[in-house]
Amino acid sequence: MATVARGAYIAGGPARPLAGCDVASLPHGARELQAFSIDRVPVTERDYARFVEETGRAAVANPVEADATVTPAQLARRALPLQARVQQYGAHPAVLVSWDDARAYCAWRGARLPADDEWEKALRGTDGRTFPWGDRVDPERINSLELGPGDTAPVLSYPRAASSFEVYDGAGNAAEWTSTPAPSPDHFIVRGSAWNEPAALARLDRRRQLPRSARSVTLTFRCAATPTP
Repeated sequence: MATVARGAYIAGGPARPLAGCDVASLPHGARELQAFSIDRVPVTERDYARFVEETGRAAVANPVEADATVTPAQLARRALPLQARVQQYGAHPAVLVSWDDARAYCAWRGARLPADDEWEKALRGTDGRTFPWGDRVDPERINSLELGPGDTAPVLSYPRAASSFEVYDGAGNAAEWTSTPAPSPDHFIVRGSAWNEPAALARLDRRRQLPRSARSVTLTFRCAATPTP
């Protein structure tokens, strides 16, 4: 895990929701957070399979895709039996995981899902940059619609997109659950962008909401932890 020290960071963005979003950015300005730790990369399919095997948590056999832009063929190539997914996608982000599944996995590890603003600080740094590397869109740095493979890529495939805290894969590849409740009941804030979205949507002030039951080949998660005194 990467350690993010206590202190302020420049959060937020426009008061109105950004393109393709139904939730506004956090209020723009300095935001103080306590220290926390966060996974450097999203949880992988191999990691998640170990959790399923050890806990007996049921894997969904016929998941319903939450992203209307995903085709049936794109869903089918990831909706595989557990071991087949590990063999083909072991180093890729774990997808088709609901919010409750993600929370259970993190608890199994003795961790938790990151809060919305923790995720933003870890990927954005303290200076309010738009993307992990700065303020200019750069499709060559991430897995996005323009130059990506049309699917997730293994974690750490795009090291030039690291944040100043050396946290990776927060822009492109797959969006991520957070622990923060959204305005709609039983919805939670989702951060980041995915492989099927333009690179311009990888900006780190972007926020969306999804129902806790949502599963998608464009959605993953990572864990966080609060330091013990």
